[in-house]
Amino acid sequence: MARPKFHESAEIFPLMDQLSLRALANDIEENGLKMPVELLDGKIIDGRNRLMACELAGIEPDFVDVDLRGASPTGYVLSVNLHRRHL
Repeated sequence: MARPKFHESAEIFPLMDQLSLRALANDIEENGLKMPVELLDGKIIDGRNRLMACELAGIEPDFVDVDLRGASPTGYVLSVNLHRRHL
C-alpha cells in the first residue's frame, strides 16, 4: 500500500519533533502499535505520527476507515486530539 496523504484537517496540529518521533518508534517496536492509523476518504485524518513512527521502526501499521457520522473532519480531529495532547 502506498503511503496515504494527510487529510487537510489533520494538519491543524503540529507533527512531533524527531526526538519524540524516535521515542514513539521505540515504544511501537517494544510494545506494538496500540491504535490504528485512521483514514477518511483514503487520507490520514488521525495517526500521522504513528504512521511515521511505524515507518522508522520498520513495522507495517494498521489502518481503519472512520465514519464521522455527519461530523466535520476538523471537529473530529479536534475531538480526538485535544484530550490526549498536552498543549
